[in-house]
Amino acid sequence: MRGQSSAGRRTVRRLGALAGGVLLLAACTSAPANPQSSAPPPPRELPRSIRAEITFESYRLSAPGPEADALRGIIADFMTEHPNITVRLRVPEPDDTVPGAASLAAAAADGDPPDVADVMMAGKFHAIDELGAVNLNKLFNGMGPVDDVLRGDYGIVEQARWLGFGVEDPYGLPFQISTPVLWYNRDALADAGLGTDVNLTTWQAVHETARVLSERAGRPALGITCLAAGPSPCLSGLIESAGGGLLAPGSQRLTFDSPETIAAVEQIAELNDDDVLATGNQTELLAGFAAGEFPLLLANSTAEPTLFEAAQRQGWALANTRMPAFGHRPTSPTADASLLMMFAAERNKRSAAWMLMRYLTDSNTQEEFIVQLGYLPIRPGMLGEGQPLYTWGQENPYLQANLAQSAQMVAPPVYPGARFAQIDAVLDDAVREVVFGHAAAADRLSAAQREATRLIR
Repeated sequence: MRGQSSAGRRTVRRLGALAGGVLLLAACTSAPANPQSSAPPPPRELPRSIRAEITFESYRLSAPGPEADALRGIIADFMTEHPNITVRLRVPEPDDTVPGAASLAAAAADGDPPDVADVMMAGKFHAIDELGAVNLNKLFNGMGPVDDVLRGDYGIVEQARWLGFGVEDPYGLPFQISTPVLWYNRDALADAGLGTDVNLTTWQAVHETARVLSERAGRPALGITCLAAGPSPCLSGLIESAGGGLLAPGSQRLTFDSPETIAAVEQIAELNDDDVLATGNQTELLAGFAAGEFPLLLANSTAEPTLFEAAQRQGWALANTRMPAFGHRPTSPTADASLLMMFAAERNKRSAAWMLMRYLTDSNTQEEFIVQLGYLPIRPGMLGEGQPLYTWGQENPYLQANLAQSAQMVAPPVYPGARFAQIDAVLDDAVREVVFGHAAAADRLSAAQREATRLIR
């Protein structure tokens, strides 16, 4: 059984619980000016005598489930503690490319961006360069308030502190982060005579295990959501782990067709030798593993609640381990991350927006997301002995794989321009054709390079 948090309930927050606050679901009717076109005074702690209404947009609200429920509850708590601030939730339409990106771009084009948005890493530079995200360093005339969030309150893990930066300055705060881990059905491996401590540290070992399991079951035994259709930054981590890369460091030059990337994709394609890889989109692969159709799955750590519930209901033992390595190369698990970015233009709205951003990233709120939803503890000091998540961390068998690889966590490539999602789709299609369609890697990735380069502005 998973352990329960020693503080697995909402504690009284620093400002105390106050009555009031109704969760409102609507689009904001005001049309703020471009936040970079004027320079109001820096935000402040909004006095209770001043009321403010802000909009918050998050793709997490687009589908019903535990994540949407948790976020709605946290926003309601924020308004209870700050009865002078009303937060209207803006719910984007579901998006099968980069969730929330199209909605945010459309709102900005209409002159009506949300005051705060939950932005996936892939859309960071588009939000900065074209949608008017607020430069937090310039907003506060210095880094003090941002540093307080990044380094105070147990401190955000070093590898995540820089995710919200543009070329030089911060534009966002890290909100939620997870990494891909290898989930497996321990009972299925034992039933196949492989034991309960089978070596799954390298892709070569995983491939051999999958071959044995596939032959025994007569169907593919391994799913890799990085290779599935749909939004996922973990493909870049898989390619980097195999020695390749997708974007030249410090430039806007794509490297889909570099010799290193071609060789990396060829290594990934070898995982499908003996036809051991299951096909399907991410939802189908998660459902297939949960239903016992195959026993090995590389998927995001946030799959934990779904997979744990399925294992408990069906009576099999769920386990996980770190993302496998290609030989002796260190792995490069991708940070599947989102950022809180501000678009508010007026001072009181900016003050309320910053208060919400701080609230959503503080240790109390992060505790709820981590315990309930399987996210990486971005404030690892909370796991120390005597700290809020110590008991939960000691008792949770699924935490260590995610936590252990956080030191090797890498940011996904963030492609320039407004068509970043299309560039990602071009790469995804090319890699799948090589892995599942047996296309020549050099030819297919060279074609993808040409097509994607044309999409960069």
